Amino acid sequence: MTERRSYTARDVELAVLRTVYDVGKFAIVKQRERPDFELAYGGSAKPFGVEITEIYANESDARLTNLDGYLQELWDGKPHRHRDDVEVLKTGPAKFLDKDGNVTGEFPVVMMEVTKIPSLPSLIAKRIDRKNGHITDYASGLTHVNLVIHDRVSHSPPSADEVFDSNIFLSDETRASLNSSSFNEVFLVSPVDGNSDQVVRPLRALALLEAGYGFMQAMTDADGNAVESWIDIHLLFIEICKGLGLDLRYVCDEKDGARAYFGGVGVQFHDNGMRLYELHNFPPPPAVDPPNLSIPADQAERLIGLGIEYFADKVFSSAFGFPAVTRLSETINAIIQAED
Repeated sequence: MTERRSYTARDVELAVLRTVYDVGKFAIVKQRERPDFELAYGGSAKPFGVEITEIYANESDARLTNLDGYLQELWDGKPHRHRDDVEVLKTGPAKFLDKDGNVTGEFPVVMMEVTKIPSLPSLIAKRIDRKNGHITDYASGLTHVNLVIHDRVSHSPPSADEVFDSNIFLSDETRASLNSSSFNEVFLVSPVDGNSDQVVRPLRALALLEAGYGFMQAMTDADGNAVESWIDIHLLFIEICKGLGLDLRYVCDEKDGARAYFGGVGVQFHDNGMRLYELHNFPPPPAVDPPNLSIPADQAERLIGLGIEYFADKVFSSAFGFPAVTRLSETINAIIQAED
């Protein structure tokens, strides 16, 4: 008889939640259905939701990982549990050969053809789209919902302090899915150090950082720094992002001035560069109708065109990522110990 795990899928959801959130800072951490968690600060703060999901190379990979004893069954020569797995999960003996080609031993293997696995950005995009299809169910009674994706595909992603190209995680397909989704933020939790640790990357924030830094460089190259109005600068940024497939909201008030928001993430340009507002635990500030640009129309058209063109052959690199608040293993081990 195969020994069953001493933790459940709900336990794993809690462990993934704790990689992103310090649950001790919340007055309410309630496990539920659609979304998986309800969190709220103390006092009169209204709750927000967090949905937990996972991505795998394919459905066969998910079954192989999550069905107790399935891998051992295939090693033992037993039949596949799902008909689709027959073509994806190839089984058979691997043979050891000596220098003369003689078989000296063999052992059972389960193999999966990696060339047929979609790219990580594509898998992320499809998962966002699928979960966004249920957003009307998730949002009931909550200020907003965040999505946390547990990456079960990557084997050696960048660590929290390692510089990487954003196209490892983002593609046009991923940006389009982020843009069309109603999630305030989408977090990707990836394994590092052989899955002994995890790194968390907020994908909306990554997309906005990429756009923001590219915009500043594009404006420098195009003499856009001659634009004196900060309101005009933010309006130009919003128009350029629209040309890149990102629909940003214009926010402006007397206290903080003009900003541009992408879901629960905002950006503000100033004399010293750019400031990022990460409000994924709170509903974003209300958008307002943007004013008209004060610069001449032909100047605006030229800057917007050059800004969009700038991104055509550029790749954004950064070390944007955060160590897990609590490692997956810490939560799972605590659950196992509590049951012993």
